[in-house]
Parts: sequence; structure tokens; C-alpha cells
Amino acid sequence: MLQKLTSGFLLLLSLGIVSACDQFDLDDLRKKAPPSPPDIFLSAKLTGSGAGAGSFTGTYNHQTNVLDYTVAFGIVPYSIQRDVLHLHRGTPATGGPIAYTLPTTTNGTITLTEADEALLLNGGLYIDAEARLIRETDPLTVTSRGTIVRQSPTPAPVPGPEIALTAQVNGSQVVPPSSFPETATFHALYNKDTNVLTYYSVGGNFSLPADVHLHRGTPGTTGPIIVELPFLLGFLSQGEATIPEADEAALLSSGTYVDFFHNAALPNGLVRGAVVPL
Repeated sequence: MLQKLTSGFLLLLSLGIVSACDQFDLDDLRKKAPPSPPDIFLSAKLTGSGAGAGSFTGTYNHQTNVLDYTVAFGIVPYSIQRDVLHLHRGTPATGGPIAYTLPTTTNGTITLTEADEALLLNGGLYIDAEARLIRETDPLTVTSRGTIVRQSPTPAPVPGPEIALTAQVNGSQVVPPSSFPETATFHALYNKDTNVLTYYSVGGNFSLPADVHLHRGTPGTTGPIIVELPFLLGFLSQGEATIPEADEAALLSSGTYVDFFHNAALPNGLVRGAVVPL
């Protein structure tokens, strides 16, 4: 009996030692295994025609070769839409062949080859934005481009100090609604560092001088004027205005609107649009 108990104890002890050794070896291997390389942060500042300016930010995974990107810009002037984003080999100054067509013009993922990875991580790829100007049948035109560069592991906030805004302007949003037929699309970039709003209006080929204001207020309400927005007449209008610091939060949280033809004779304006961040 004593011999059986002794044998059983020795068996359990040996199993425990083997198990402990296995666990030690496993933990030791885990410590020795190299950690997965962190994602690489990338960015590009797209410059070109005024409202074509924008920003590209991305993260690149060394192991999978996958680039995850986000693009934000001010709307390209007098374009129906931003149609295509390309990654090119080379630099904007010299130009280069198209390497990749991005799947969307806002955000997405693409997989790079090993050769293009080396270019990407050494400033050898650039991005450009192309649009059809005025008519859908027009050829694609490059509106802005920028070199993709590596950033530190703690990148600047996306999309940086500039926030893109837009408003669809029409009579139905006036309080009370207006039957005025003209419509327009209002686009803007707001710089949080300088408080400057750079704005553009597409469409709305008004034949009368348009008094345009930015107001505090949400849809269905009427609020005070924040600032006047001087406009030129015609298909494409643009300008700049400085927004008071106290009104910045409302501007960036869908708490403002623009109205056109707002004057003493037309206290509510003829057309209006809620300003929303993109």
C-alpha cells in the first residue's frame, strides 16, 4: 500500500514538473518572439485650385501591406463631384504613372506590393484628386495633389485645423418656406487656428445682388447674424470671413445656417441652408 502511494506521488510530481517546464518554455518563447511592428502613420496635404485643398491620412500595416486611408477636403469649385483619387509613383513636381486607383474618395483600404511599400515609406508616392468640371461629359481634370509622408506614432488630429462644411441652399428651408426657385450649394473650409472661414458657392446664378449672412440657428428656427458673407455674382462665388471664437462651437456642430437675399425688405431671406460638417 505504501509503495502504491509513493509511486502515485512520484507520478503526480513528475507530471507537475513536466507541466511547469512546458509552461516555462512557452512563456520563454513568448518573451523571445518579436512583437508585431506597429502601424505606420502617413499624411499628405493636397493643394491646387482653391477649394480643391484637402488632407489625406492613413495607417500602413507592414505585415499585411494594407493601407487604410481617409481623405477630407473642401469641395472642388464648380465640379459636379470629386470623381477619382489616384496614388502615383513619383513626386507632384515631376509627375509619375498611376499606381493605384483608390476605391472611394472618402475612406477605404488598398493592398500594396512590396516594391510600392518601399516607395510609400520613403516619400515616393503622391495622391491626386480628379474631377469633371461643370459638365458630366467633361474630361477628368487634376484639381489637387500632395506627397504622402510618414508621421510620428502620435499623429496630428484628423483632419487637422481645417474642417470642411457644406450647405444645400433652397427656399424650402426658409422660415416660413419660400417659393423662390433658385438653389445653390455652399461649401467652406474653417481653420480652427485662425478662425477664418473660406467659402465657395456653386450654382445659384442669381441675377440680383444677394445679401448673404451666416446665422446662429438650427433647422426650423431663426437666429441672429454671426457675420456677413460678401459674394460676387455668377456661377462660382467665393470669399473669406472671420468667425468670432464664441460662435465656433455652433458652426462646427450644425448650429448655423446661411441665407441669401436677406435684407430689410426680405427679413427671412429667399433661400437658406443648414451648415453641416462633412
